[in-house]
Amino acid sequence: MSINLRAWLVPGGFAVSAALPGAVLAAEAESKPADLGKYVVTASRVSNDLGFVPASVTVVDGDTLRARGATTLSEALAGVAGVEVSPGGDGGPAGSVPALWGLREVDAFLLVIDGVPAGGAFNPALTTVDLNNVERIEIMRGAAPVMYGATSFVGVIHIIHYPAGESAQRAWISGGGPAGHLGSFSVGGTTALRNRGATRRSISGSVEQTNLADDDAGYLRAHTNYRSSRDTDQGSKWMDVDLGLVHQKPDSPVVFENGKPTTATPLDANHNPSDAVYDEARAQFNFGRSRREGDRSHESMVSVALSGAHIIRGFLESPENPAPNADGYEQTRGEVDVYLDHHTSLPWGRKAHLVYGADALLGYAGQKNDLYEYTVSLDGGDRPSLKSGNKTKGGEAYDGRAFGGLYAQSDWQIAPELSLFTGLRLNLTYEARKGEREEELDGNGVVDKPDGEIEEEVHDTNLRLTGTLGSSWRFWHDGRDQLVAFADYRNSFKPAAFEFAPESEAEILSPETANSYELGLHSQLAGGRLGIETSAFWMDFDNVLVAESGGAFNLGATRLRGAEIEIDWHLTERWRVLGSYSYHDAQIRRGMSPDGDDLSGKQMPMSPHQLASAGLMYEGATGLFGNVMMNYVGARELDEDNSGKAGAYKTVDARLGYRRGAWTLALTGRNLSDRRDLVSQSEFSEVTTTEAPETQPAEGVTAHYRLPARSVELGLTMAF
Repeated sequence: MSINLRAWLVPGGFAVSAALPGAVLAAEAESKPADLGKYVVTASRVSNDLGFVPASVTVVDGDTLRARGATTLSEALAGVAGVEVSPGGDGGPAGSVPALWGLREVDAFLLVIDGVPAGGAFNPALTTVDLNNVERIEIMRGAAPVMYGATSFVGVIHIIHYPAGESAQRAWISGGGPAGHLGSFSVGGTTALRNRGATRRSISGSVEQTNLADDDAGYLRAHTNYRSSRDTDQGSKWMDVDLGLVHQKPDSPVVFENGKPTTATPLDANHNPSDAVYDEARAQFNFGRSRREGDRSHESMVSVALSGAHIIRGFLESPENPAPNADGYEQTRGEVDVYLDHHTSLPWGRKAHLVYGADALLGYAGQKNDLYEYTVSLDGGDRPSLKSGNKTKGGEAYDGRAFGGLYAQSDWQIAPELSLFTGLRLNLTYEARKGEREEELDGNGVVDKPDGEIEEEVHDTNLRLTGTLGSSWRFWHDGRDQLVAFADYRNSFKPAAFEFAPESEAEILSPETANSYELGLHSQLAGGRLGIETSAFWMDFDNVLVAESGGAFNLGATRLRGAEIEIDWHLTERWRVLGSYSYHDAQIRRGMSPDGDDLSGKQMPMSPHQLASAGLMYEGATGLFGNVMMNYVGARELDEDNSGKAGAYKTVDARLGYRRGAWTLALTGRNLSDRRDLVSQSEFSEVTTTEAPETQPAEGVTAHYRLPARSVELGLTMAF
């Protein structure tokens, strides 16, 4: 994509509790202590002073996104303490797999775009995420059990675009790619349109072609976003239209033998069928209205998202297996998501403010699967089409879910230096799921069931309270400098996700539940130039959902704990130092695998104990600029059985450019150390390992995706 989007962080924050809307905050400024200079909106839905947020938070602002040249979510959040976003995965090379607090499950966090859960009823809509025209990204670690209910456990990633009528006015073009595989390019722009009376409008769009080191893998993504807003006598009305289209050629994960990557397949070998695709289209329409009545403010929102996908994929079994040695599937699916919210914010007495409201997240999804087996060479040089193989089974699955809730959250200023945050939500969830699957087939048809189908239909309902309790205490301040301690407790639950797996199953697993505790310190020192955020957390997680080939299972009891620190130091007007360190311990306290193995005491897969980053930025309005970022990822277990370990690795990204007037020319290098380490599990591959060719297949382990190869990009940007 654009060379003008690359990421870093500015320690900041947003609330897990309600606060004043912007106008009320301004009116109350004299009675409030000095803040850290930033306001955020994610979990409270209204503007909140980050200096009194009882949660570990980070804000990645749009200016540093563009200075760093971020093009993906993994680049945008690189270096954020406690956050690791692996590029690619089973969602295709355009996707990503985020991990927060050491838990790498795609449905364990909530993706929010401009106040709306993106794919929240099912799985986050990661492949269509576009960082063009982003004003900031707000990241909160831990659950959001009140404002977003049964959708988040380990964090919220909130992408916020510029309001209607505002934008980062620019156009760009860039090109590059991995060495020997050039051909990646991006072109796009964003602008505010001419106002029509009280109506403000803006539009952005981009087209991006990204190639991988594997000649047969990459993606083309097109995206456009239109925003409009109109002032009324008492507030405003607004509308957003967001359209995304992704065409992907998927890559392959690496197969494991005896806990190590196989040496029988070359680096970047592609074992997908020759007609493999991962195509998605998504259209989202948001409408909202805000109005004021005296000291009260009301906001209503409705969002409708329609998406569809066509997927043809395949995975190599053990290299030692005889032909046919690969399993593939074709899947067609559709999804409808509807989100509704209405809330009111008002003063509550002289020292408190209250937000209360109701919301509903509705979703319906259907998928049709056909599974095949085929034969492919180990170097991927003679890949057949999927349907040239033998069909083994097929089926359909449908899922309808409705998550609703009534919520209230208050911010009570007990004293000028002390705040108490409380919130409670009553959740009502309902789900109906139906699966229709054919019996296993051989080359001649159905094996043993004449009608070829088995139908299952199940329902599940949950009525449950969740809530949060937190407090912030500013125990020292001097001008712009201050130290604010915080603590919070959060209780959350979430119905088990619907896995868009190749197998069509109707089982509804047990809801996930969690209790978490957090202590931390928001610090601003050196006249406001040095920001330091530290925190420690403890989460007890029950029934955590673990995905695997053919479905998923409830793992049992898991404990996540750790400590994190994040630093942002503006040494001078042009020089800036950034850094972070995290220690995580994600341990299975009690659990059994589907094969009956006791997993108690094991570490969660692909969860490193240590994460670290260090960066240096040199930035100015004109002339030379540049930045460099190093990220360290510690050793991690490859699967729930802890049968193999991936070693630690470091990556280095850098950018060097020259800016004159409206023009910027920049050269961006990604993964300059060219590390190809393992970064995420494949949930859908069916991989077996064998100790020797003459032995029977041993217990299966999932394959893993590698880091993309080193790449470079040269781009030209014009501001206007």
